[in-house]
Amino acid sequence: MCATICEVVWLRRLLQDIGEKRKKPTLIKCDNQSSINIANNPIFHERTKHVEAQFYFVREKLQSNEIALMYCNTSENVVYIFTKPLVKIKFELFREMLAVEVNPLSIKGETCK
Repeated sequence: MCATICEVVWLRRLLQDIGEKRKKPTLIKCDNQSSINIANNPIFHERTKHVEAQFYFVREKLQSNEIALMYCNTSENVVYIFTKPLVKIKFELFREMLAVEVNPLSIKGETCK
């Protein structure tokens, strides 16, 4: 999540440099409820010592209204099309959600599925 937020901050600043200032926070969808809760809760957690610096960065961006975090159910996480093997039905659903179309052209003798 921290790496994604770094990229979002960079893109927001790039857009601002070319005159496109964003007023609304960028929505980050995450399938880890614990990460979202820790980022939203400023109380120190004993079990998160190793990630403390990252969560300070995430909290800072939340408080400055540059980002907003939202839970995304694992079964609806479209990014899995790039990172996990999926059954055909789930693959086709995610492909449709990304607005990727099957190439209607085919070489003679081949069929598109």
